[in-house]
Amino acid sequence: MFFLILLCENASVSGTVLSKDALCGFLKVILNNFSTRLGHSVARMFAALYPHDPEFKGRQVVTYHNQRDFVFFRHHR
Repeated sequence: MFFLILLCENASVSGTVLSKDALCGFLKVILNNFSTRLGHSVARMFAALYPHDPEFKGRQVVTYHNQRDFVFFRHHR
């Protein structure tokens, strides 16, 4: 069972501007501490949300970090 505790959209964060690169959807995905059997399944689910391009040379990164049964999400450049 999964719960979404906090969601903050770009429009609600002051000082953010969406560029053309931010809208294209190509991101590098980093998955941390998904080492159990369930963690591998959840990590594959998160990885499937983004297109796979091994030659990608972008600047945007999405990080999913698992710590004490909480998954932290960060989208940064």
